[in-house]
Amino acid sequence: MVYHVPVIPLIASLLEMAAWMKDRVQLCADELNLEERNLLSVAYKNLAGPLRGAWRIVSSIHQKEESKTNPAANHARMKLIGDYRKRIEGEMGALFEEVLDLMDSDVLPRPALPAESRVFYMKM
Repeated sequence: MVYHVPVIPLIASLLEMAAWMKDRVQLCADELNLEERNLLSVAYKNLAGPLRGAWRIVSSIHQKEESKTNPAANHARMKLIGDYRKRIEGEMGALFEEVLDLMDSDVLPRPALPAESRVFYMKM
């Protein structure tokens, strides 16, 4: 638990940055400038990165536990690992849905969106 303490302010600031950029996109009809586009992208990428890393680690642990010779003895541990992996997958799914919804409903439908910006958003 001690290892998580320094990460909490970072996660909070990333969530705040993503929320601010989402509000900026939804409330302003004008096109994001280059810096704002990059901030939007970085905000969501920095939120997704730790989740993807956690998923990889938990999946690796799950595979190692599955390969052990006595799976019955590890049933409680396997359930705990599986539940945690499902939680991470749920958080990732919610984050990715938020980004896709933002792109589909607020960004890409803009008729005056320059081609360069459209490509940038589609690559997100």
